[in-house]
Amino acid sequence: MTALLLIGLVTIIPFGPVEAAAVTAGTLAHTGLVPLWVAVLPVAIGMLLGDYLVYAAAGPMLDRARPRWANRPRVAAMLSALVAKPLWRDVGVAGLRFVPGGRTPTALMARELRMTRTHFCVVAGAGSLLWAGVWTGGGSALAGGALTLLA
Repeated sequence: MTALLLIGLVTIIPFGPVEAAAVTAGTLAHTGLVPLWVAVLPVAIGMLLGDYLVYAAAGPMLDRARPRWANRPRVAAMLSALVAKPLWRDVGVAGLRFVPGGRTPTALMARELRMTRTHFCVVAGAGSLLWAGVWTGGGSALAGGALTLLA
C-alpha cells in the first residue's frame, strides 16, 4: 500500500514520469497485492492534483503571456472557436493527456478558455481515470506477459 501512495505522489508532478508510475502500479496489481482498480486510483488522483496545480497557477502566467498573442488573429480565432464548442473543449481537456507532453498545456488551455474550477476538475478527473486505467491496465498486462516468458 505504501508503494501505491508513493506512485500517487509521483504523478502529482506535472512534468514527472507518470507513465512509469502507472505501469508500476499495474505491475503491483498483477502480482495480486492490490486489485487493479485500487492501483488505478492513486495514479488518477495524482494526475488530477497535478493538473489542478497547473490550472491554479496558470492565472498569473497567462496574464503575462496574453498580450503577446492578443494581436494574433489565428490564436484569437482558435480560442473563440473552442469557447463556442464546449463539447470539443471538454474532449480536448480530457483526451489531450494521451498525447505525450499534452497534460500541462491542456490545463493552461482550460484556464485560458475560462473553464470553472469545478468543471475543469470533473473533465480532467474523467480523463485522468481513463488514462490511468489504460496505462495501469497495460502495466498489468505487460507484467503478466513478462512473467509468462520468464516461467
